[in-house]
Amino acid sequence: MVAEDSLEPEGFHWQTLGFVLLLHGELSAARAELDGALGAARRAGDRSLELANLTFLAWACLRQHDLPGVKEMIEQSTGLLQTDGFPTAGMMRAMSSWVAWQEGHFDDVEDIARDALERWRPCLVRYPFRWICLWPLIAVRLARGRDEEAMMSARDMVRPPQMRMPAPLEALVGSALAAWEAGRRSLAVGRLGKALQVAEGLCFV
Repeated sequence: MVAEDSLEPEGFHWQTLGFVLLLHGELSAARAELDGALGAARRAGDRSLELANLTFLAWACLRQHDLPGVKEMIEQSTGLLQTDGFPTAGMMRAMSSWVAWQEGHFDDVEDIARDALERWRPCLVRYPFRWICLWPLIAVRLARGRDEEAMMSARDMVRPPQMRMPAPLEALVGSALAAWEAGRRSLAVGRLGKALQVAEGLCFV
């Protein structure tokens, strides 16, 4: 049974504001609010809210390229995930694929990303954050010359209801896909590689 304190308005305020700040790219401010929400969830004994805040914090760390921070949030969530279904488990697996990419474990990237996507597949609502594991997949597939598979992952990123990317990045991905469909494969691969660089530069991945 969830403790009554889990309903304290301040905890919800921290979490809601932290998530909104995260979506708007205000990453340091988001982490401060989400840290507060995490503390409130733990004081209340609300494991579901604790897991949600760990997930959002891991995402904020990812966007700041804080590899140790992402790994710490994943580690802290491990026990909680044993009792949690979709889609949070998929989200943490997606971020684990990003960790594998950053650490150069390319084979693990593919396995973990596929696992994340499979975990999301049964969801009644299509989860909008597939890009978290799709970008690592694109990076690995481009590096290995598996261009068609990389383009398939790029298509998955732009299908509704996936989260919209920053306009310059979305335009680059769109131009890469258009070039591929037009049969200009070398140009398409170059544009998708450039999009990956832009995504990293924008701290989107």
